[in-house]
This record gives sequence, C-alpha cells and structure tokens, in this order.
Amino acid sequence: MSDFLINITKHYELFLRLAFAFTAGALVGIEREFHGRPAGIRTHILVAIGSAIIALISLELSRKTGMLSSDIAVRVDPGRIAAGVVTGIGFLGAGVIIKIGVSARGLTTAASLWCIASVGMGFGFGLYALSVFGTLFMLLTLIVLGRAEKGIQRNWYKSILVRLSSSNEIGPLRDKFKAQGWRILDLKIRKDKNKSAMYVEYDVRLNSKQEVATLIKILEETDFIASYRIK
Repeated sequence: MSDFLINITKHYELFLRLAFAFTAGALVGIEREFHGRPAGIRTHILVAIGSAIIALISLELSRKTGMLSSDIAVRVDPGRIAAGVVTGIGFLGAGVIIKIGVSARGLTTAASLWCIASVGMGFGFGLYALSVFGTLFMLLTLIVLGRAEKGIQRNWYKSILVRLSSSNEIGPLRDKFKAQGWRILDLKIRKDKNKSAMYVEYDVRLNSKQEVATLIKILEETDFIASYRIK
C-alpha cells in the first residue's frame, strides 16, 4: 500500500493533466447537454480524458524508447499517434450528425467533440496554457456567439411532402411558393400505383424561420392539397 501511495505522489503530474482534461470536457459537455444535444457531458469528458491518455502514452513511449540501447532501432512519433486520435474522433462526430430533410443537426456538437479531443491531447502533452485558452475560446464560441447567432437573419430550409390529385396541381403550388420569394431547390414526384393521387416533395429555401408559419398557412388554405408533411 505504501508503494502505491509513493507512485501516486511521483506521478501527480499525470493526475493533474487528466484532471484538467476532465474539467475541460465537463465544461463543454454541460453547454451541449443544456441544449439537448446527443453528445453531452459524459461523451465530452470521455473524449477529453481518452485523448489525454493517448497523448500521455505517446509521450511515455517516446521517453522509454529514448532509454533503449543504441543498437535497438525503435521510433515513436507522438504526432502520428495524435493524428490517429483526430481521425477517430471524426467518425464519432459523424455519428451525432442527423439529417432532417434538406438540413442537418449536430454539426456544432461534432465540431465540439473534435475540438475537445485536441484540448485533451494538449493537457496530455502538458501544454496547459494552450489547452486552457482553447477551452475558453470553445466556451466563448458555444455560449456567447451561440446567443448572438440567434439574432442573425438567415435562410431557412424545409422539405414539404404534399399529396395531390393530379400533376396539373404541381405548377400552381410551385407558383405559390415563388410568389413568396421562396426558392425551390429540388422537386421529387412519386405516383401512387393503387390510387390516382401522387406525392410531390418540394425542397424549399425560406427567407427566415418566421416564414414557416406562412408556409403552413398556404398549405392549409390550398384546396387541392389532400395532406402534407413538413420536415
């Protein structure tokens, strides 16, 4: 037991680096969790700690191979190991991106996972100042700029699936969208084999999020639309 305590005190630096990585992952994860994103506190903490551990392992391997005799040729490149971490996090980030119609959700969370991996590696390599500044800039981007971003007027993309009775009604509905200044990005037509009705899917770019209410009103008031669904 005494030997174990001695080893803990000798390797306090390892614990400190992992603690910093844990804290950075928790701070960013809390922000993502607050916004209900699929990758929250635990995911960001695990990514940060895992990256820090891999960075520490690569440093330890470099130190140990440097202690080998000159007649044993072993090369360890910490940068190459770190590059492998970045590639692996790319696959994890892709898993949190959800495509909804013509838009996608989870891009910011995927980016935050990628960034927190670099922060974790920074703490693992002992680059405290760089990693702390990186964490602060991440929080600044996610929290402060996230709020400011809501005030920016932007285009809004929606996919509308409507059920029509004939192909003659495709053009009039398209004209209604164009009259509002909306751009139709794509148009897909699928005819029901058993029924005379047909399904038309419009990918439309609105001028703002507020115009979704106008879109719903147009779809509700158009007589020849049997049913619709907005994605």
